[in-house]
Order: sequence, then C-alpha cells, then structure tokens
Amino acid sequence: MQHLQIQFPDQNDVKSLLKEVKLELLKEVQALEISKEPKVEYLTRQEIANKYRISLPTLHKHTTSGLPSIKIGKRRIYDPVEVAKYFKEKNLK
Repeated sequence: MQHLQIQFPDQNDVKSLLKEVKLELLKEVQALEISKEPKVEYLTRQEIANKYRISLPTLHKHTTSGLPSIKIGKRRIYDPVEVAKYFKEKNLK
C-alpha cells in the first residue's frame, strides 16, 4: 500500500500568493482606466452648419481656413469641442 502525503501551504505562502494576485489585478485595472478615453460624438457638416447657423459653403470656407475636421472617404466629420474652440479663437458665433 502506498502512502499519500498532502502538504498544505503555510500562512506566509498564502499571503504571498494573494499579494501577487492583488498586484496583478491592480495593474490590469489601472491599464483599463488609462485606456478609457472620453468618447467623442462627432458631428456632420450639416449638424455643424445648423448648430452655428451658417451655410454649408461658409462651413467649407472655415474648413479650408483651418477648422479642424476628419475626412472619412467622401464624408467630413467634426469634433464639436474643437469646432467651438476654433470659433471662439476667431471670435465668431
């Protein structure tokens, strides 16, 4: 007959293991928090024109003069915060 020996970890081993797990989890949580950037709701040309009560040709002039925008294919979208900064700097609207 064979003897089976079971060895339980002592208290220090358990504490050490739990401390390691805790540190790993904290690192993962911090990485998730860093990757959480505020979600930007971009607006279309028409939405910006309506919001600032300007025509699309006027919006086009501002865009070619430096109004920040993103072109995706044939579409152009605008970050409302950047648009507000642009018009504030230009003392418009």
